[in-house]
Amino acid sequence: DKELTTLNEGLSGSWSNPATNGQGFLIEVLPAIDTVFVAWFTYDTTAAEDGETAVVGEPNHRWLTAQGTFSGTEANLTLFLTQGGIFDQNDATQTSAVGTLNIDFSSCNQATAEYNLTDSELSGTIALSRLSNTSVPLCQSLIAE
Repeated sequence: DKELTTLNEGLSGSWSNPATNGQGFLIEVLPAIDTVFVAWFTYDTTAAEDGETAVVGEPNHRWLTAQGTFSGTEANLTLFLTQGGIFDQNDATQTSAVGTLNIDFSSCNQATAEYNLTDSELSGTIALSRLSNTSVPLCQSLIAE
């Protein structure tokens, strides 16, 4: 396999860590505009309170997104939290910066996500692998010789 030296669209797809079931990242790499977009599907730090319910999904689901540029195999991104809104309605949402997300791709099927949520003082590193290897051949074909 050729060594990955810069991000390419073959890295786009679903990524996760098997140790954190039900959580993961949807990553879109757009080299033509030097941009990476990430949707991080995760949960709150504690389970929902007894009796707390939601009509759709769980009340402690969290929607975090990040977008920004990349250099080489890394994307250093601002992390945003979106809150508010009502399912399938045009209610206003509030999006605010809550920290940073750095994703470093070591190959076409392995990456590391390092996060720092400034307000909640949460930080850590997550080893990521692809949920599907269908884009790996594209990724490898786009690596410069």
